[in-house]
Amino acid sequence: MMHSFGSVFGASRWWIAALAIGAMLPGCTPEPAPSAADSEIKTDADQRPLRLLVFDDPQLAETIEREWIARGGASLTVENAEASSFKEKTRLRADAVIYPANLLGELAERNLLAPLSSEQLSNPEYDRQDILPMPRLRDGAWGGKTLALPFGSPTFVLYYRQDIFDALQLQPPATWAEYADVSKRLADRAALAEAGIETPKEWRATAEPWGGGWASRVFLARAAAYAAHPREFSCLFDVDTFATLLTQPPFVRALEEMRNAVNLSPPEATSWSPGEVRKAFHRGRCGMALTWPHHEREGAAQEPAGWTQPTGIVEAPGAGSVYSFGLKEWAPRSKKHVPLLGVAGRLGSITRASGNRAGALRLLTWASGPEMSVAISTNSSATTVFRQSHLSAPAAWVESNLSPSAVQDYVSAVEAVNARRQWLHLLRIPGANDYLAALDAEIRLALASDKTPAAALAAAAGQWQNITEQRGLKKQTQAYRRNFGLSR
Repeated sequence: MMHSFGSVFGASRWWIAALAIGAMLPGCTPEPAPSAADSEIKTDADQRPLRLLVFDDPQLAETIEREWIARGGASLTVENAEASSFKEKTRLRADAVIYPANLLGELAERNLLAPLSSEQLSNPEYDRQDILPMPRLRDGAWGGKTLALPFGSPTFVLYYRQDIFDALQLQPPATWAEYADVSKRLADRAALAEAGIETPKEWRATAEPWGGGWASRVFLARAAAYAAHPREFSCLFDVDTFATLLTQPPFVRALEEMRNAVNLSPPEATSWSPGEVRKAFHRGRCGMALTWPHHEREGAAQEPAGWTQPTGIVEAPGAGSVYSFGLKEWAPRSKKHVPLLGVAGRLGSITRASGNRAGALRLLTWASGPEMSVAISTNSSATTVFRQSHLSAPAAWVESNLSPSAVQDYVSAVEAVNARRQWLHLLRIPGANDYLAALDAEIRLALASDKTPAAALAAAAGQWQNITEQRGLKKQTQAYRRNFGLSR
């Protein structure tokens, strides 16, 4: 049975409540950012030693430790570890943990995280209302509770060559169908030459990150608007039975369209991350790129000034139609864009095992607060702007060779994403990475071989069923419902 409840992935109960208090209204004026003195850690609070565990982000771990010590914080031990090494742990030996956004459900369902109360989140120095709507209300929510503080979670955006689009009188694509049409235009090198556009030998119309771990994310970003129906909770799984829906029409369509883009993309894209796609675009190798901005820090390979391209940035494409799993039919989609949340990103939580929860909260709110977040989160390639105050000074978050107009385009894209009333979370139930790895392998196989999209998705669905059986159908069903804030 397909469960229907008003507007799913969008005008949910959380969203309606937010509208009631005006928290989600675009254009809200943030409170002034704290002064430099406010970044110093208060010394009149509990100064017992703290232990922070950071999963899969050594640069973020190093930055937090350095900045905390520089500002006279309590004794802090920071450990960076691979999340996979904690799969079987029943206790996290730390006061706080920072982790990839899609691990929230895994940690929550194992009862490893302490919920955060409204009182704990109301510290004026933390300024929670300064946080953008999606990260504030969506990223750290699980089972109707707030379990985590956001450190920034990007969504895919589309880079495009503004000069070429102007020369060919093209508009940035709003849907994946338009994206396919524009890609064909950009692949016509004769037409480009006639318009006075010179292209390098390795020129391709577009580039998407199809490397290991990324192909599944691109696939789900492409499928989101096709599969996220405004009146159904069920999307990747049936919300009542937990039967996978991967073999259904919206996912088959998304993979067919993704496969059609192979010949229009660089051959190396099958091994590229979003960062590598972004660099290929700046080198002038393609006319569009699915990625997000990032400012390389000192010591990292900087992008030469000669790589600057006339760049525009918009939201990732959406769809003009949506599939109803309940009615088994397509219908027009009035709001085309459905962002995929949790593509990357970092969250911070207090652990259940913490013996110093006040100190852990102080550490997390300090690190993700209005001022220090700029110094800390920008050091992770998995994060992006997540506060209103970041949008007024975004230079620290984007590559240095973007023009002011391109930077403003990105700000506008972020604002548009945060105004959406529908969204889809990347899988974040227990075993999320196992499900994604199985899907990733089949997507990559469909892109590189004669295996049909339908066959690849059927194989992935079979693997998903095996993972579910290993973890327990009842447990996974309950976790999936808690993902939406539903109770059983």
